[in-house]
Amino acid sequence: MKIGLIAALVGLALPGLAHAGERTATPPQWRGDVDFMYRGFLEPGAIRDRASASRSYAVVGNYTQMSHGLDITARFAVVHGITVGLDFPLVFHRQRRWIEGFDMRFDPEQDKATMVAGRALPATVLDASPGARNHVGFGDLGVLFRFVPFAERGVPGRVAAATLAFDVGVRAPSGENHDAVRDDGTAGPGRGGPALELGMTASRRVKLVEPYIAVNAVLSAPYRQPTRDADGLDIPAADGDPEGTEFDPANTIGVRFGTEVALREVPETDERMGLDIGIGVRYVGPHEQSVGSWIPVPMEATVGRLSVEGEHVEVDFGLGFRIRPRREIQIAIDVGAGWESPHTVSMIDHSSYTVQTSPGTFRFFWGLGATGRIR
Repeated sequence: MKIGLIAALVGLALPGLAHAGERTATPPQWRGDVDFMYRGFLEPGAIRDRASASRSYAVVGNYTQMSHGLDITARFAVVHGITVGLDFPLVFHRQRRWIEGFDMRFDPEQDKATMVAGRALPATVLDASPGARNHVGFGDLGVLFRFVPFAERGVPGRVAAATLAFDVGVRAPSGENHDAVRDDGTAGPGRGGPALELGMTASRRVKLVEPYIAVNAVLSAPYRQPTRDADGLDIPAADGDPEGTEFDPANTIGVRFGTEVALREVPETDERMGLDIGIGVRYVGPHEQSVGSWIPVPMEATVGRLSVEGEHVEVDFGLGFRIRPRREIQIAIDVGAGWESPHTVSMIDHSSYTVQTSPGTFRFFWGLGATGRIR
């Protein structure tokens, strides 16, 4: 799984409910919100491989991936229904730890590399794998814009039967990437290059519930990064560019269906208690990365070379709980789970590295935060 994409996407990264209870809302003019949201996820997973196309897949590695981070987001309404904001993601820990993995070997009969029937790797080798790097530090800084042309409430002069919100975000590559290795062995948690985030959310209040549908896309620009081979030597870019090999991160597009449920509302004091229940589906396109980002110990001749993680689909279910004990503050609690379809993790060409994720790859996520509401 691409490390930076997990976090960012949306992002990183995992499906979030940061605006549960306010999916299409904006602060009043000259007012704003400041969010502090801790997010974490746990992904117990496995990779599998097969010796030939005619044989079935066998598990060749098991891992757990865990992340802990803090999103700090500030939004301000310049006029009713139009906000600008900044998002500062901070990653404390994001790492894949290999529990078990097999060596990569070359099968001359099949003329391909395979992990099937390889030797079990010791823990010292698995812990030193590039695929086990800890990604920490500041993520990709985001500049966010929201425009609400129609609203059931809260936007004077644009009253309509439903609420429609458009979102645009620009991400700067401040979080570096997997191959930007520091002296202490850690790497950046970012995507590598700049990205454009587009979204549209529509909702309609019906008594105590407000169903919504949200569509979003992330368009990532290529970036260049020097990589190193198994001996630690710089690998020249195929086109000779001194800035290194060009990598093209995955683009994504997703849709989310859900509903907000008001459990308690006091309009006079703006107190509120509610739930946000939603399910999302996201397509993740091909993702270019260096060999070694995923496979525990690839063939030495391929370490650091350009490879592709295959396209796949992710599905998640999330539940958000919001408590607003007074007008100026809101407490957020999120839990959920997700699944991703099997896909190749490091393909150089159609005959190399047929390793793919297991069909049983699930992720469990959670969040806890608070919003300061300037009203």
